Amino acid sequence: MQFQPATKTGHWAIGLEIAFLLLMAGKFSQIGLPLPSFGIFGLGIAGFVVAIISLVRKDRAITVWLALVVGLLPFLWTVAELIWPH
Repeated sequence: MQFQPATKTGHWAIGLEIAFLLLMAGKFSQIGLPLPSFGIFGLGIAGFVVAIISLVRKDRAITVWLALVVGLLPFLWTVAELIWPH
């Protein structure tokens, strides 16, 4: 199993999830960047979808699996909000 992805979709998945993590950290830090949460969550969900596509294309890199796990959080959060709104 490789550490770095072999496909461009794997690299995109990692980049989108890193952007998601950095923007979420910036939003909830002491600085409090004024960014819309739905846009940041869109990056996370897009990274999740791209990671699934990369895994279907047989890119089994460790970092792609990590991107899938990180992207699962905003995906499950969105699904839970749709099922159980408050």
